[in-house]
Amino acid sequence: MAGERSKTFAMYERLFLGRNLRERFFPLTLALLALVPFATAGEPYRLRVSSEVVGETPPVLGYNMGHMVPGSNSHDWFRYSEVNGFRVWSSPTHIEPRDDTGDWGDGVTSRDSFIARREALRADPLNHGFINWPYFEENYASVMVGTNRLSVRNVMEYGQERDLTPLVMIHRGVGRFPFRDSGGRKDWAARWETWQHFYAQAFWLARNFGVERFQVYNEPDHRINLRLEQMEYIERLRISSDAIQAALEDVNRKYGKSLEPRISAPVTVAAVTMFHPRPDREGPDQRARERGWGELTMEHRRNPYFDDVGEDFTNFQVYAYQQYGRNGPGFADQYREMRRLVKEANDGEPLPVIITEFNVLANYMFRRTEDTMHTPRRAVRLGSILLNLVLEQPDELYVFKFGQTQGPGDDYYRHNGNFWQENEAPPFGTGGSTRGGEAYRLIMRAFQRDRDLLRTPEWVGAAPDETWAGASHDPETGFYHLYLVTERSAEATPLEIDLTALDLGSPNLAILEEVSPVRHGAVRGLVQIPEDGVLRLELSPETVWLLTIPKDPFTFALAPVTEDAVVQGGRARNRNFGSERTLRVAGHATRSGDRHASYLRFRPSDLPDGEPRRVLLRLFVRNTAEREVFPAHVYGLRGADWTQSTITAENAPNLDLHGGNMRRIADNRVSGQGESAFILGTVTGVHSPQEQFIDVTWFHRKSPDDLTFLITQEVRYPGELIYSGQLEILGKEAGPPHAPQLIFLY
Repeated sequence: MAGERSKTFAMYERLFLGRNLRERFFPLTLALLALVPFATAGEPYRLRVSSEVVGETPPVLGYNMGHMVPGSNSHDWFRYSEVNGFRVWSSPTHIEPRDDTGDWGDGVTSRDSFIARREALRADPLNHGFINWPYFEENYASVMVGTNRLSVRNVMEYGQERDLTPLVMIHRGVGRFPFRDSGGRKDWAARWETWQHFYAQAFWLARNFGVERFQVYNEPDHRINLRLEQMEYIERLRISSDAIQAALEDVNRKYGKSLEPRISAPVTVAAVTMFHPRPDREGPDQRARERGWGELTMEHRRNPYFDDVGEDFTNFQVYAYQQYGRNGPGFADQYREMRRLVKEANDGEPLPVIITEFNVLANYMFRRTEDTMHTPRRAVRLGSILLNLVLEQPDELYVFKFGQTQGPGDDYYRHNGNFWQENEAPPFGTGGSTRGGEAYRLIMRAFQRDRDLLRTPEWVGAAPDETWAGASHDPETGFYHLYLVTERSAEATPLEIDLTALDLGSPNLAILEEVSPVRHGAVRGLVQIPEDGVLRLELSPETVWLLTIPKDPFTFALAPVTEDAVVQGGRARNRNFGSERTLRVAGHATRSGDRHASYLRFRPSDLPDGEPRRVLLRLFVRNTAEREVFPAHVYGLRGADWTQSTITAENAPNLDLHGGNMRRIADNRVSGQGESAFILGTVTGVHSPQEQFIDVTWFHRKSPDDLTFLITQEVRYPGELIYSGQLEILGKEAGPPHAPQLIFLY
């Protein structure tokens, strides 16, 4: 085998030097990207990667949902993010804006009548006399208008289809749904309506979608909930928890399921500071002066609202908090301390601790800056936070949030969203990912669930400041993953990465993906691992890297492009440009004649047996303008009917370049996204010619025999200019080695 590989090396050198290029496919095992030389005079920092397994990757890494309206492209962008969970608000003001039966309180006037009604409903939960199910169904299907525009049913169906883990927040606030106690008499009607609402929501969500994770009352300690006193919050938690757990129990009994409740509380606005009392806090909110929200909630964890529950009943099974505004190590320190405090308050027994909102900054903090999650320093800070938290082996994490949304009447966007979204015109779609979204996507590629978490890589000798690393191993694929992030902004970081403990096969390669000011989460290239097992690379400032390293060395096959063509709008929309040597991509806000897009088709044949471990699209690109970066989206098209000699802008599949402005996300021209067109990544061209790679493995598995790629420029965020420059891509007519290729890694 070693002799065969050495022959392959020699063949590779001949091929990529431009000699002996007649063969259609070439098995390869040598790097396509030369090792990056050190550009500084300083000594390199040495990082040692361990193979020791210390735990597992988190079961759930998700997003707080943004806009997701039926028929929009947001479903496909959410798939692209690679997260495996989501947190969504099923708002009572939308699901039951008026009493479902029209009889407020349903005759409940006392604790005894409450219990009697509760027993009767549970005995016959589908009876419309107890719950007006058609009313609930109608509201679940309709689009919620607010900070997030979404249909709860559509979101849940999408999550079920993709096997995503849902966490449902049901915030039934005291302003809209008060308890009107008076003269020492309790408002039992309002308490019943609270119980009935939570039961109905939990029953519907559990029955139809198997939901187990619920939250009630978001950030009760926040000043916006100032009217919610601590003991009223505890009472509401006890009522709603009883309802949710009763609903899951009834769904299990009635439908043969085995759902287990995972109610999380108290969902405070911060971690340690909100666990303890705050006697010195200034301002009108003095609710935590004597008892901290965290310790108070833990005290009442085993305090049920009714006595007819089992001895093991608890009001919540998971401790949840939310946090913003710290660096990566700061988040990790807070998480460790919260685990300790919760365990101590739970009689020494550990309890799952999750973070259900977090990011670099809260939205109000972003409003003080010009930054967004696309700003490099914010993107790498998110990468640092995520990595440091993942290394603590949390149970669940939910970044706030998926989309940069704007609610009706708001004069600002939520700039801590990781994807740009349309806020003015239906279907409120998605324009693209920020660098922060790409930093999170690489976290998902490294630390997806059911992988081994390896001992944190160690710096041998001095450690670079503001630079962190983490590693995992996927037993199913044999891949090792090394995630590196640096917040250093002034200078590059020379590295020696010692992989000898992984006992890799030789010769070997690593796939390098990058988020940086000039790369947008795509594959930078393939890096040869030297015989001594030490990579020598230079990490640029404000950069995230993901190295994917196979235990067993890759072998390769190359497939050249079969057909390619550029299409142009305006007066040239009926012209065919299939014979041009250079493909072009360009957008223009008003002139359709200055819009270009490019199509590539591959029909691979005679490939080795078996499914490739990775498939990469390889392009040579440049930006004709001197601006720093030209972004273009790469889509995979299924069932695309076109030929190089006949395609025009007029008949091009899944694209309309002609007419109209391109100023907003709603003006983008790709059609069928999520059905026949699928986002695969972003090419970023700079002025000097550059090799670019897009990982198209997922798409190849959906369409292995006939792969069409569309490369086009789109409006990513409201107000973004569509530039006058062009992205040039060397096409089929350029010939090897610069013509587009698919690289199959076996």
